[in-house]
Amino acid sequence: MQINYRQTYQERISNAYREGQYRLFGKKCTDVDVLIYHNHIFIISKDESETSSRITIRGRRIDPALNEMKQIEYDTYMKSTLSQITGCNVVCCQFNIIFSNGLIMDIYCMDGKLDHP
Repeated sequence: MQINYRQTYQERISNAYREGQYRLFGKKCTDVDVLIYHNHIFIISKDESETSSRITIRGRRIDPALNEMKQIEYDTYMKSTLSQITGCNVVCCQFNIIFSNGLIMDIYCMDGKLDHP
């Protein structure tokens, strides 16, 4: 029996992304795609900018410093989760690449190739 590692990785990474976005930013992402190419992971989702600008804690808007702290926590969460899922460490990453068509992309470069036999 052959296991499709790529599909398993994509599902688990997509679920981790959704959980991280919801837990830290209050965003409910329903449209998430994960692409894996050699040692790169691309996570593409819809732009939730209208909700992110209204994120509040107990009715108060989140200030930029708190938002930055949440982004650092999200960075740590995603790096550790991707390491657990793939068995490779994250070498570098780039978050929140926003495209004019309303998509957001996160890119992760891993220290090992993610294609298994």
